[in-house]
This record gives sequence, C-alpha cells and structure tokens, in this order.
Amino acid sequence: MGQFLYQYRYFIFLLIAGSHLLFGWPGIISLDASLQYSQAVSGIYADANPPMMAFVWRYFNMIYPGPGLMFLLQTGLLYGSIWLILKSSERVIPFKKHPFFLLGIFFISLIPQVFLYSFEILKDLPFSFSFLMIAAILCRATTINKPLSWINILIIIILLIYGIGVKYQAQFCAVILLGWIFFLQSKFYSKFRALGQVFLIGIFAYGSAIGLHKTLVPNAQSDHFWERVKLFDLAALSISQDKDLIPDSNKTHLYTFSTAKEKFKPNIVDPLMSILKHSPSEELRDHLWNTWAKEVLNHPFYYLKHRATNLAYLLLGRLQFDWVQSKVEHTFKISLADKPFIKNILDLFGFIFLSQIWLFVFACFYLYLGLRYFRMSPCAQILLGFNSLGLSIAGLIFFLSMASCPRYTYLMPLMVQASHIFALGLYLDLKKGKALGKSRN
Repeated sequence: MGQFLYQYRYFIFLLIAGSHLLFGWPGIISLDASLQYSQAVSGIYADANPPMMAFVWRYFNMIYPGPGLMFLLQTGLLYGSIWLILKSSERVIPFKKHPFFLLGIFFISLIPQVFLYSFEILKDLPFSFSFLMIAAILCRATTINKPLSWINILIIIILLIYGIGVKYQAQFCAVILLGWIFFLQSKFYSKFRALGQVFLIGIFAYGSAIGLHKTLVPNAQSDHFWERVKLFDLAALSISQDKDLIPDSNKTHLYTFSTAKEKFKPNIVDPLMSILKHSPSEELRDHLWNTWAKEVLNHPFYYLKHRATNLAYLLLGRLQFDWVQSKVEHTFKISLADKPFIKNILDLFGFIFLSQIWLFVFACFYLYLGLRYFRMSPCAQILLGFNSLGLSIAGLIFFLSMASCPRYTYLMPLMVQASHIFALGLYLDLKKGKALGKSRN
C-alpha cells in the first residue's frame, strides 16, 4: 500500500483534483455570490462585498455564462497550490521511505472544514486560495533555497491584487506575505534591494486593488458596510452597561432600547439591522466612528469580552451540523432529544470534525514550532509563514467581524492542513540532527 501511494502519487493527486472539479461542477452560488453575479451581469457594482470578484466574473460570464469558470478558477488555485506543496515537500521528506506521509498532502482539501465550503462560490474562497497559492510559491522558494524569479514575482502581484480586491481583510493579511518575500530575497540580495522589491510589489498590488475598487465603486455609491461592525459593538456595549450608546442618527422609527436588547445576538448583527440604519451623511458617519472609539476606550473589557464571544462562536461553530442531526434522525427513525447519549456522541464528533477550534490550536502550536526552530530547518520557516498567515485572518476577524460564520476564517484551516506535512518534515530534521549530534559525540 505504501509503495502504491509513492509510485502513483501524481496520479492520485490528479484523481482527487479531477474528481473535485467534476463532482462539484459548476459550483454552488451562495446568497452573497448571487448578489455579486447580478453585479457582474449588470456591470453596476457595490461594495457590500468588494467588487473585484464581480468584476472578474463579468468577463468570465462573457465566455461561459454562470458560475462554472469562477468555480474552475477557485479549484485551479486550490489544487495548483497543493501541487506546489507536494513538489516542495518532496525536497524535505523522503517519501519513498515514508510513503504514508503523502496522506498529509492528499487530505489538504478533504477535511470537512475545507471540503464542505470548497464547492461554493464565495469571496472568502478566492481570497483564501489566492493567498494559499502565494504561500505555496514562497514555500517552494524556501525549500529550493533560491530567490524568487521575476515570473514568480509577477504571479504573486497578480494574486495579491485579486486577493486584496475580493476580501477587505486581505489587505492586512498580505503584510505577512510581504514579510516572507523580504526574508527570502534578503538571503540572496542586500537588505536594501530586498526591501525595494517588497516596496514595489506592495505599492503595485495595493495601488492596483484600491484604484480598481475606487473606479468601480465611487464613494457616492459605497454601502459603508463597516458601520454595521461599529453598530454591533455599540449594541453589545450598551447591553453590557444597560445604557443606550447608539447614535440617534442610526436608529429607525422602530428602534427602542428594549427592542434592541431582544434582537441582539452575540454572534450576528443582522437581527439588529431591522431597527438600525446606516448614517445618511459623511458627517454622521464620522460621528458614529467617534462614538464607537470613545466607548471602546472607555470600556475596553466589555468590548474585548464581546469580541472574544463572537470569535468563540465562530471557532466552536459546527458547519452543516443541523443537516447531520436531521439526517441521523431520518435514517434511524429516532428523536435525538430522547436519546441523550447518541446526541452527546454526535456533538463530540461535530466538534472534532466540523468546528475550527482544534485547527486554531494546531495553528498556535505550529506557529510556536516555527519560531522555536526557525534557524534549524526550512520546514520551521514554512510553518511560521503558513500559520502566521492563517492566524492573521483569525486575529482580524476578532476585531472586524459582524457575524460568526466559519467561512470568514477559511484561510486558517487551509494553512493548518498545508502545515501538517512540514511539521512531519521538521520532526525528521530534528531527529536527524539529534542522530548527527550523537554520532559526533
């Protein structure tokens, strides 16, 4: 079995990738994606979701109408990344001797936290897959110990423009990738030259993404969705202190403080928006921002508690678990309410296989390994890069999210799954180092 995995590893990879594309075709259009598809068809863009995805989709739609080409792009980025990770890992792991380690690569796209979303057309996926591809290119450069070529740099710039353009938080996550690029290039060039390259890459990528956004969505057309995050926070602070802190300009005629208390949920802002509204002018938007900043500074504990609760809902949320429960009840003709033991077992499996909490723990552990053994192994450098990137989106969502949807941090499970093989590589490197030390003694 082990030798079969090794000898046919490329065929197995192509089989998994081809099956994913075939059985998922042409992709599932989510609610958010349906709005973006409408923009793609009409050519009129808004920024409730950043317009880059709808812009690209517009031209895809001219070639092949529907979600097919967008799904092809997503799947191509995913498996192109996995291919690069496979080729990179071959340089640090003797798969002929350890063929079962290949399962760590084959299962990158197959764990439920990654797989269950991978057929949907969602802005979180092209962002995650484009950044995964950049990380895989940097991983490859790390393992071959060579500087990035200009072709690599060009591909990275294109992927950065796309990734930054499709998801707001990406502009902050990209800093991790730019730091990795600087580290790689500074090993072969002067720090001044490496810094210059990173500066030019950043200027071109950020400038292009932001410029296109402003062109597609002038400020007068902006939805100013960031206001919902501030209103969400202010509502949480209001309830914590039993004091209404929300500006009058953001209240509809249906608003009362008691109604706000009833509608507030710690994991989503949407119910509140039935009695709240966006600011009607730039002056009032500034007032909302200033009110939010003042209350957060005055009550940091309540703010951090609210934010931590929201992230906990996300990390502990079990994707598609309601469907699993209903399927079990229907198949076995039972009511889980009457079978507490079976329900508890299902709950446990749900947390293990559908929540992101364990992947968050892995990401923190791998980040520690990357820092601890950074100078000793290229595998440790890859672990640091991958998991810094994965945890960066979790950190940003902690502060910037207005809901607890697991897809928001989809990049983190991806990076953790891509890390397992290099954690094994680090183990082999450390084992080899110990053996070498003993032989010298």
